[in-house]
Amino acid sequence: MKSLFTVFLLSLSLFAISFEEFRDKAMQKSFLLQKSQLQIQKNILQREKSLRKSNPEFEGNIAKYGLEDGFELTVKLPYRLDSFLHDLKASLQKNILVAKYQKALAKKEFVKGIETLYTKYIYQMRKTANIKQEISIQHRLLSIAKEKYRKGFGKKIDILKIESKLLTLSHSLYEQKQKAQKALYELYKFAALEYPIDGDKFLYSFDDFKLTKIDRLFIQQLDMQKSLSLTQSEVYRHNLQNIDLVLNYEKEPESEIVRAGISFAFPLFKKEQERRIALLNAKEMEAKKEAVQKALEIYKSELQKRFVLLQNRAEALQKARTKLQNLLHLYEESYRIDRSSLLDLISAKDELIATQNALLKILYEVNILVIEANYLKGNEHD
Repeated sequence: MKSLFTVFLLSLSLFAISFEEFRDKAMQKSFLLQKSQLQIQKNILQREKSLRKSNPEFEGNIAKYGLEDGFELTVKLPYRLDSFLHDLKASLQKNILVAKYQKALAKKEFVKGIETLYTKYIYQMRKTANIKQEISIQHRLLSIAKEKYRKGFGKKIDILKIESKLLTLSHSLYEQKQKAQKALYELYKFAALEYPIDGDKFLYSFDDFKLTKIDRLFIQQLDMQKSLSLTQSEVYRHNLQNIDLVLNYEKEPESEIVRAGISFAFPLFKKEQERRIALLNAKEMEAKKEAVQKALEIYKSELQKRFVLLQNRAEALQKARTKLQNLLHLYEESYRIDRSSLLDLISAKDELIATQNALLKILYEVNILVIEANYLKGNEHD
């Protein structure tokens, strides 16, 4: 049974893919990204629809003049005024560009989201590994306590204390595995993809944090929305947009009449309200741009300062971990020859584990910072 389970785990590992492959597969299947692409296609079709020429209209009738016949034919040829057509084309093209900017932003959001969830999963996995390490230390302490007891200078209560702690840690391990599994399925749900991922390391390290600029995309998409609103206001300025060229031929028994003229809807009621709304939308985008620019600069400064603090904390904790590892080793040797108590040994072990958990938390926070920094400045996935 055990061999079958081992074969099953081996088969899973053979089919596992890297996170980069997982991310790329998820991007291809992402509903949000597909929706963004479909919106671009819809806007392109909307442009074609809006620029499509209207069909000419034909009208004909016949008449009876005593014993003779007559008829009349009228043709209306719709014509869109050049100035209106120019502004309409510009508006429709900018509507497509807005959709393209929104797709680029959606991609940035997707990469940030999937990397954040993967980092949370790895954090829970590494916490699981820390508990396993603590269990390993406890087994080592149990072995020392039992050896002392066999030699006649150990205490039975020390063995019971260590065994009791092992039971508690076993429960903590299962609980932590549940948290890791939950984090993994949060990632799967976001990606809309369930596939084994090969890897147990964070995506980034301290060296990967680089934030000197902010991606212009955030501002460019607001500029484009403002430009779209201004162009729409120009479209609404055209009170006369279309005219009909009218040709009429009338045949009567004793006469023929050819008429030519134009027909148009008299612009008595102008689209002033629509134009002013478009201008207000442009002002709103300008105000939003200023607010976003300031917020992004503050966010950039915050990330940089947080990174420096995390660096300082990590350096201090790494030094402390080295000393605590040495201290635990010394306490183990001292406890082995009954020169120190179990309490001293457990205290040193707890401090070491707490320090390693703190370092793990810092590495997790650094990864989140790098992900947010990449989102701000843009990276190779954008």
